[in-house]
Amino acid sequence: MQTVFSLVTGMFKAVTFTSGTADEREVVNADKQHPVLKIMDAGYVSYALLELIHKAGSYFMLLGKCNMTGKITACFLKGKSLTNFIDKDLKEPLLRAYRPHDILDMDVILNNGLQVRVLRVWSNNKGTVSYLITDIPRQCFPAQYAILIQKLRWSIELLFKCLKSRVNLRGVNTSYLTIVYTVAQASLIAAIIKYLIYLYLDEKHRYYISMYKVFVNCDPWWDEYCVNLFKLNIRALKQNFKMIRTIANQYRKSQTSNTRKEEFKSFEAVIEFLAKAPIKTTIEANFSYA
Repeated sequence: MQTVFSLVTGMFKAVTFTSGTADEREVVNADKQHPVLKIMDAGYVSYALLELIHKAGSYFMLLGKCNMTGKITACFLKGKSLTNFIDKDLKEPLLRAYRPHDILDMDVILNNGLQVRVLRVWSNNKGTVSYLITDIPRQCFPAQYAILIQKLRWSIELLFKCLKSRVNLRGVNTSYLTIVYTVAQASLIAAIIKYLIYLYLDEKHRYYISMYKVFVNCDPWWDEYCVNLFKLNIRALKQNFKMIRTIANQYRKSQTSNTRKEEFKSFEAVIEFLAKAPIKTTIEANFSYA
């Protein structure tokens, strides 16, 4: 199941079923009528695809592979130009070793001639440097903010973690496409119901709720709630909501959530920071469509 997910709306924009061996890069569209910012992981590295997205008027940001190549035409460290790496290749060993905990902001010409911006950043998870590839102009987003934007991709990972944990959105061992559609649609309907309960607790009653906990720990009310929902038994549904509120504490986010917010590891924290950042007018001028 190949999906296009919107971080703006928090919803799927398109769902396509392909063979299990299909190349996920083949389903990435580059619609000139609807330019967007596409945030992707290293599995989508294709210089031809990046050129197609760029020519369509969209922006992209994705993780680069450790062996990626390209000629460096400019390099900046904390706003100052580093001439030592100009005309060097991204595979240059010194590039990975030079002050690894600092961000190197580079202009790079890829093998297909496309000029991109490559950020060399330190990855705490991997214990080494990683690359971010983007066509977002330097005057639009400083390197530190661009890195925060890449973290927004993890909200997609969280959604699919919820979908695979307790709505059984998994592989189907059948060759009948109708069965595949039926199982997928049933799983997504179950996800919609759980998501509405999450919104009910988190936004209406301000319980600071974890979506994942709602999806996983719904056994006390799930069966009865679904029966009453499809029967349109309003009185019984009100009782279900009352019971759900009484156990809402078990769905609250953990204390580590505050730490994650301080370290900009949550979707909400990044959005809140960028909304208050001094680059707002720059975004409106150069980046509004994304």
